[in-house]
Amino acid sequence: MTRIFALTAIMLVLYGSQTDFTAIKNIITDKCGSENNNFSASVICDYDRYNDKNYHQAYLEVNLGTDTIMKDLGGSFGDSIFICDIDGDNIDEIVFQQTKGMSGGAGQYDSSIFKITNGNIETIFNSDSMNKFDTGFFAKLKNGCQLEIRNNFTGYMKTFDLADNSKYCLAYFDENEDPLCNETVLIDNFREFIPEDIDGDGVYEIACLQYLSIGGHSNYIGDAECFLKYNVQENDFEVVKAEFIPKI
Repeated sequence: MTRIFALTAIMLVLYGSQTDFTAIKNIITDKCGSENNNFSASVICDYDRYNDKNYHQAYLEVNLGTDTIMKDLGGSFGDSIFICDIDGDNIDEIVFQQTKGMSGGAGQYDSSIFKITNGNIETIFNSDSMNKFDTGFFAKLKNGCQLEIRNNFTGYMKTFDLADNSKYCLAYFDENEDPLCNETVLIDNFREFIPEDIDGDGVYEIACLQYLSIGGHSNYIGDAECFLKYNVQENDFEVVKAEFIPKI
């Protein structure tokens, strides 16, 4: 059975200011790997690049035994790497989550899955603030101080009563409890992107959380939770489970 290996790189240090791949020296903690692989993977963080104790340039290093390949993953505040089988071929993929920004209350994130093929690092999934993966969630205000959340892929739908929540009811509904406007519910990219084998078959799904806000980003109303599963026939990821976790 596949085992999941995880390494979080938040305060790792790279000595020296060189960022050329040939100059980078891997001095971080233990690498991730498993019996399913002919590779191991790790994260290298260059803090000297930006002269900052938190923000750094991140690199994915994959050791193939006879060769080492690297991928520049850009600037980051924090990095998490997981190694597990995502597509059911008994060879592990690399699940990578980065904190790209720390503003706006929930931060900004970049979620990726990499596959090692023919000595190369291939991106088979990516979702970030500029190119968000569509998880099918949709929300709207309804008459009677109601908020409806639904998922177009799974059929999930739930309605929440905001009548007792003056922060939202007074701001977005009139005296008749009708919506003042077609207020936008904002849905962020994945703030959590963690492998989880929800059906116990040894092939991992991805547990995802998305921050939801109404009107403005500071008006947090809860999280959209979904699970992504790789569809071998479609050669793509699909939402197999979804629900809304309210904080209102």
